[in-house]
Formats: sequence, structure tokens, C-alpha cells
Amino acid sequence: MNFDREYYNSKEFLDTLKKYEQAVKLNTIPYFNVEELADLLSYGLANNKFEIALNAFTFAKRLYPNTDECTRMEIRILLFKGEATKAIKLFDNIDIFDEELALLKAETHVMLKETQKAQEIITGLLKNLNADDEYTYYALEILLDCGLAQEVLMLCDKILKKAPHIKSIIEVRAESLVELQEIQSAVEIYNKLLDDEPYNISYWEQLGHIYYMTNKYGKALECFEYETDINPDIDYAMFMQALCYYRMRDYKRAKSIFKEQAQKQNSPLDALFYYALALYKEGDKEGALKIFVNIIKLSQEGSGETMVARVNKAMLLDEMGETTLAEDALSMALLMKSNKDYRQFIFHDSHLYELKNKDWSTFEELNKYELAGWNEAEEIYQLGIHLVKYGHLILAKRVFNYVKELFTDPTDVDAYLAYILWKTDEQTEAQTAITNALAGKSYLVFELFDLPYNANIAVEEFIEQVKQKG
Repeated sequence: MNFDREYYNSKEFLDTLKKYEQAVKLNTIPYFNVEELADLLSYGLANNKFEIALNAFTFAKRLYPNTDECTRMEIRILLFKGEATKAIKLFDNIDIFDEELALLKAETHVMLKETQKAQEIITGLLKNLNADDEYTYYALEILLDCGLAQEVLMLCDKILKKAPHIKSIIEVRAESLVELQEIQSAVEIYNKLLDDEPYNISYWEQLGHIYYMTNKYGKALECFEYETDINPDIDYAMFMQALCYYRMRDYKRAKSIFKEQAQKQNSPLDALFYYALALYKEGDKEGALKIFVNIIKLSQEGSGETMVARVNKAMLLDEMGETTLAEDALSMALLMKSNKDYRQFIFHDSHLYELKNKDWSTFEELNKYELAGWNEAEEIYQLGIHLVKYGHLILAKRVFNYVKELFTDPTDVDAYLAYILWKTDEQTEAQTAITNALAGKSYLVFELFDLPYNANIAVEEFIEQVKQKG
């Protein structure tokens, strides 16, 4: 397996890729050595061309069944699919445990959130690696994934003090600075690297990503444009260009790129999702609704895309006067759970929900997403808040009724239910909710009804004050 992305532009690999493409076209399996298949698999995974990776693994199973090399490839396929539980079981089937396998096992432990085990593997591995060894870079990358950015920065500084020109260590140092949000220092490193290698697409991409994370979308756009000027086939850079246009409210250009990306074969649903959002921003509710319905059909049940698309579908239907259908769509979003990941709902910065992903989040979004203390009840509660904020009171009532049972202290849920029931002329039910909120000493119920806080107020007096405000 070759870790160097620049290798994919070499004649050696391009010949292998050409042989593979001819094999697929002719529906044959010519002879590949196992290293060629491992390189094809790496290329497919690195460039979001999963079909190539899967075919390489299929060839390996036929040509080299029951070998360590084939098992390694299966592990990498499983990790790409997020199936770390299956992957961890396969390590016992491999006889020779080398540096590459140690990295894979550490990566698997990270995915299983067993960071202590991953850290132990990497710490032991680093003791036996030279600073300029290609595996050192990937070992430090895994430590970053373990949340040890400060420790990685110290290791890099220690190495660079003795060997200041090891480029891979400089790159990791820059990444650790980004993780620590020491932005100016990271930008300076990438600018120096680009002075030496102005056509290095990886550096342009990293620099663009930094600017995007700090809300400097114009500068980010320029970097991603440089990247596609060098290589027009990089889908991620095109997607990020579209996101920059979207953030800068140039929905026409954003929509054009998102549409083009979404039409590519085996394209992820991200571009299609944002194409729908761009349509909505331009006022095309029906067009956006049709796409969200299509996303629900295309996406895997239980995925984040499906859940958020259903919520957006519900809000669009409600906005278009189809409240009963909207309630049905919302119920499906809540019932068909998305792998317990409701944290998408904590962001209230736009009416329709976007897809939040670490690959295209700002620092502000990441900090909120990773904030300690979020749990399933709180995340679903945030969906209710969002629906109230944007005027979907009937939908919000359904959410709060659903989530109330998940709280040991549902006082603030009662406050929101009181507000919604009062606003929708269900005053008898509203009085019960107001009683519950006041009994729980809720400040929120006063805030929602725009009344001064009074811990000793009677329910009747509270309701009278609400009526007086009109």
C-alpha cells in the first residue's frame, strides 16, 4: 500500500489504473500483484471512488483468498464504511503484525471511541520509528484523532528541533495548530510550504479549509479555485467552492456547482442536499421539497441525511399549508432514529437545516457540536426550539410531547408547551402546562410570554397578565 497521494500521478500507478479500467470494461480479471490491488484500494478510498476500492478488494479475494493482504484490505473497507466493530474482529486472523497493521488497529480503536487503546498502540509504535519514516506521519495523525493536539505539537517541535526540514512533520505541526485554533501560525506554515511547492493541491486545500473554518469565505474560495486550476477533477474542492458561494449568499453560482456535483455517478448526497437548500434560498419551495423527498428515497434509512431531509420536508410542507402531511413527515424523522445522532438539531442559524460535517464546519460550529453535556433529550429539545423560532408551532408541539418523557425535569418543556397551546387557542390544555411550568419554578415560561419573573405568582394571575398583554 502506498500512502503518498502524489504517487497516484506517477506512471507506475496510472498504468495500474489503466489496466484496472480495461478489466472493468471487458468484465475480466487480469493478473494484479497484491501491491497493485492495495494501491487501487487506497486510491479509491482517498478519492471517494468506493466502487474502485470495492472492485480491488473483490479481485484480491479471487486472486489471493485467505491471505493476510486480503484481510488487511477487508479491514480498510470496513473502516471506510464505519463498521469498526466488524473490523476489530479481523485483526486476530492476521499472522504478521507490522507498522501498517498497527496503524489500522489504532484507527479502529479511535472509531470505537477507545482512544486510550489507540494511544497505547501509537506510543509504542513511535518508539521504534525514525522521524522521517512515512508511518510516523500517520501515527501522529491518529494521535490528533485522539484529541491530543497539544501533545502532537510538542512531539513535532521535538523532532523538528533536530531535523527541521522533514516536510511531513511540518505538515502535522500545522494540523495540530489548526486543531488548537492557532490559526495565524498554521497559515504562515502553509504559505511557506506553498512558496516551495506552489502546485501542491493538498496545501491549497488545507489553507482553503482553514479560511473556511474562520468564516473567510472569499479567501477560502480563492484557495479551492487554485486547487481545481491545478487538477479540475477534485470533487471536494468543487463542493467547497459551492459552499463558499452559498455562505456568501451567491445562491445562483452555488446552485450551479451543487447541481453539477450531484449529477455525477456515485456522488454523495451532500451536493444534492445543498442544491435543495440553495433552491429554497431563491424562493423555490416546491423544487426544494421535491429534492428532499428524493433524498429520503436515495439515502440509507437511519442516516443523518434521511433524518434531516425529513425534518426539512416537514417544515416545507407546513410552510405550504400541508400541516397534516408535515406532522407525518416529522413523526417519521423522530421514529426512524438516526443512529442516536440528533446533534444536527442544535444549530438554529437557518430555517431549513443544513448538514453539519467536520469537513465543512466553521470553528464556531465545531465548538458547539463538541460541547460536553449534549444528550439525546437535549438535542431533540433543540429541534422543538428551532420549530418555534421559525413559526412551526404545531410541529413543535409534537416534538415537545415526544421529548417530555425523556427528561427527569421537564419544566422547560412544559413552558414551551404552554406557549404553543396558548398561541394555538388550546387554552384549557395551556393552563395545565402553565401550572406545571410554574410549579417547577420555570423562568422560561415568563420569558416566552414576555412577563416579569414572579416566583410566587398564582396560575390565575399569570393567565390574567397574559390576557392583558393581548
